[in-house]
Amino acid sequence: MINFKALYENSPSAILILKDEKFIDCNSAAVDLLEADTSVSLLKSTPSTLLASQKTPNGISNKALWKKILAEFRIEGKKQFNLYCRTLKGKEFWAELDFRWLEENIKDPISAIYIKDNSELKESESNFHLFVESSPDIILRFDKNHNYLFANDRTLESSGKPGSYYTGRNIYDHGFPKRIVNFWDKSLNEVFITGKEKRVEFLFLNDVWFDWYMVPEKDKVEGVKSVICFVRNINQQKKTEEKLRLKQEQLRFALEFAKLAYWEILLPEGKFWVEEPHANIYGIPFPGKPFLMAVKDLFLEYVIPEDLPHLEKVYYSLYHGKTDKASVQFRIDRNGEIKLLLASAILVRDKEAKGKMIYGVTQDITALKEREEELLLKQTQLRYALDFAQLAYWDTELPESVILFDSSLMKMFGIPDKGEPVKMTLEEFFVRFLVEEDQPKVRKVWYDLAQGKVDKASVEYRILKNGEERILTSGGVLIKDEKRKKHRVYGITQDITELKRNEMELKMYRDKLEDLVEKRTSDLKESQEYFKVAMEMANLWRWEYDPESGNYTADETCAKIVGLEEIKDRVKDGRVVFSQAEWLNYVHPDDRKMFLEGVKESEKVREGGILPEAIYRLLDVKGNVRYCFIHRRAIYDPVTGKLIKRYGVAQDITRIQRAEAEKERLYRIVESTSDVIAIVGKDKTLIYLNKAGLDFFGLSSESNLSKWKFSFQHRGSTLDFIKKESFTEATQNGVWSGENILINKYGERVPISQVVIAHLTIGGKLECFSTIIRDMTAQKRVEEELRFKNNELDTFLYKTYHDLRGPVATLKGLNRLAQREFHRKKVLDFFLMYNQEVKKLYEIVQALIDLSKIKEKVVKKHPIDFSLLVSSCIDGLKKTPGFEEINFKKEIMLLKTFKSDESLLRIIFINLIKNSIQYRKLNINSYIKVEVYRRMDRLIIEVSDNGQGIPTELKEKVFDMFFRANEFSTGSGLGLYLVRNAVDSLGGTIKLQSEKEKGASFRVSLPFIT
Repeated sequence: MINFKALYENSPSAILILKDEKFIDCNSAAVDLLEADTSVSLLKSTPSTLLASQKTPNGISNKALWKKILAEFRIEGKKQFNLYCRTLKGKEFWAELDFRWLEENIKDPISAIYIKDNSELKESESNFHLFVESSPDIILRFDKNHNYLFANDRTLESSGKPGSYYTGRNIYDHGFPKRIVNFWDKSLNEVFITGKEKRVEFLFLNDVWFDWYMVPEKDKVEGVKSVICFVRNINQQKKTEEKLRLKQEQLRFALEFAKLAYWEILLPEGKFWVEEPHANIYGIPFPGKPFLMAVKDLFLEYVIPEDLPHLEKVYYSLYHGKTDKASVQFRIDRNGEIKLLLASAILVRDKEAKGKMIYGVTQDITALKEREEELLLKQTQLRYALDFAQLAYWDTELPESVILFDSSLMKMFGIPDKGEPVKMTLEEFFVRFLVEEDQPKVRKVWYDLAQGKVDKASVEYRILKNGEERILTSGGVLIKDEKRKKHRVYGITQDITELKRNEMELKMYRDKLEDLVEKRTSDLKESQEYFKVAMEMANLWRWEYDPESGNYTADETCAKIVGLEEIKDRVKDGRVVFSQAEWLNYVHPDDRKMFLEGVKESEKVREGGILPEAIYRLLDVKGNVRYCFIHRRAIYDPVTGKLIKRYGVAQDITRIQRAEAEKERLYRIVESTSDVIAIVGKDKTLIYLNKAGLDFFGLSSESNLSKWKFSFQHRGSTLDFIKKESFTEATQNGVWSGENILINKYGERVPISQVVIAHLTIGGKLECFSTIIRDMTAQKRVEEELRFKNNELDTFLYKTYHDLRGPVATLKGLNRLAQREFHRKKVLDFFLMYNQEVKKLYEIVQALIDLSKIKEKVVKKHPIDFSLLVSSCIDGLKKTPGFEEINFKKEIMLLKTFKSDESLLRIIFINLIKNSIQYRKLNINSYIKVEVYRRMDRLIIEVSDNGQGIPTELKEKVFDMFFRANEFSTGSGLGLYLVRNAVDSLGGTIKLQSEKEKGASFRVSLPFIT
């Protein structure tokens, strides 16, 4: 039961509490008004005893009117009406009764009746006629047939005819437009039928808006005998309402776009009045109408626990009146997503200075914070870019002529940086830093700017920085205030000492500097463009749709991003106009249906409804796909319901979409790779381990990685997850790589290769380490097998050339002996053939000997005389068949002595030259060209010819062991194989360029060592 006395006893209004047609409580004011002896006697009465027995002037009995009004109150929830009442002592009076619910949602509802003596108001009805004549409104009276019973002379202002002209005529007798007369007829019929007052608005002649307030006049049998109509010109009001409605719509859209929501807290109950915008910010289920929610419930259910104490402290400071306004940032959990909110609140006090309510606004600043961090990053990058380009920004206030040195400017002039900006007068600056000869021209440029003789200027001068002369160039711009008075001078200074070495580069840079200064000047002078620039940086543009013309109007940013080349029109503020059909040409074919369906769907949403947001793809003029996010609103005519315009904001989110896709792609790569990838914090604790790493160490995705310890062994000692020396080297050099031994989940020792990367912030501070680990078990096994095979091959080669060398020498001796002893031609021919085969065998054995020497040789480097070496190699090949047919060319171009192993170089030259001799073309002027020269830090050896050349399909095989280009080849097949091994021993590379029948060119590149 409600404590009625505590709530209403001291109220000046007479109040009765009603339950099931019975009075259950009252206050002293009700006892006095209804002339009761005591409250007990008043509560024993019933509503019927307080109603006047006679009928009301409207002809309806008080009892019938009471039941009618009570039924309407139970449906509508609140009711106010006039009733003819009487006191317990029989005094009759007009009373105004106001019904309100106290306990609605219970079995027996309880209501309060506020009673006010309204007799004086009713007596004023006798002055109605005087009011009619003096009223500024048009007053009309109609009978049931819609004939004019009365009209005052205010009709002259709207129709040009006096009220007497209308009396006795019908509404259809004056030639007014049919749509207006039909509207009047329908409205009057509704008042005559329902007996209820009605207010309507309509557009009259000359596009003037009027308001009709129709009041029924009833006879004694409760019928409506006539209707009084109060007519008022509301044209100015409608214009004001339309402007206000547009402003409110724009404000509501701005609040929604900025993610702002208004709220109230009722004190001392501590109840939060939740409306839809605020529910959307918090993620609170919204039932369709505002509701009350306990502040504590809101805090506990949605606020992040770490932020709750600070938020409660601010709230209770307002609650207890310790402060009248406050702001606070805090985080909430909105459907599993963490959001950062900013709330600003004001305390409202009552007449006794007690807290009555707290109201304010809340904004979702999650995206704003992310953009602030991104902007801070870009500012830091810009600062580094300025430092890298040796640029510094400066600013001076007029007329003080004091320059403020920030850290970049102090660095440029050699001023010690103590962590705070330094102020200095320009005269002191000139004397202290400028070379004396350059001071006059710098002063002149400055005074021309400061006195307004020029708006911008630049000057080149010299300074002494810590005793060193440097050349600087400064560009300055004069900024004037709104009254065109000199306000300040700002500009950019650059150290161009190094650039002066190249005058062309200096000129190019000055042009760029001029453009930069001019652009900065334009930005400052045109402050109204800041918003446009911000929109362009965010790839945002505003747009509107006019349903009458069917055209879209958008910011120029839209045309730049999409690449609209054929624009029909352009409005004064730089926006572009294009039709929906033109826009569809740029919508991706797969998304056009979705775009058109979205347009149709938005047309179905009425005033105040939420238009759907959408993301669809565009194709710019180059055919590139761009992603567009669109946010829409619509404005409708409140009378006709016709769409006035549709407007909104669009954003090019291509980079965001691509970044998300790239992030997902990289994550899939990291998670699918067989290498172990981990991220380690500065404190050497593990932050992240990919799937391969979890599987390798036998961990699950739920494992606490920060507390898990790795077991590594290397050369018998236990080490941390990453070697200590790798942290130091990675921090200094950015990366460390090496090998280690890792213990896997089975306790097995696994050889690994490891790379450690140090990640630094833009400020150069260590952020974390990442490492990539690769299992080298298979590689180690292959290396071991390869060493074994190489040992076997070396043994085989050694045995082969030692076992064959003796017999080959014996066979050559027998051949020479046979040539002296035998004189028969046929026998000599056989021995010649025999000798050729022995010679081939000898060449193979000699090549194997050379190969063995290369494999076993320790490279010894001595100064090389290439002219002598090349000539010696050519002379050594004189007995090679075809030698005399070759024209040899030598180009040795070395300015410094080159050190290398002469025996290995000899193998390279002999085999390359011999290869060119063997594969020469017949019946042409054959040549072999040998070049030696230096290129950067490399020695280049080129051997080229105009011989048979090598087919493209054989290029990859020419350096293989025992390879012969064709069946007619007479060589051993080991020459180019020896060359490649010799080049490898010297740490170089060899490349072949050749085409069949177009000759060949071998290029050897070796490190240049002096």
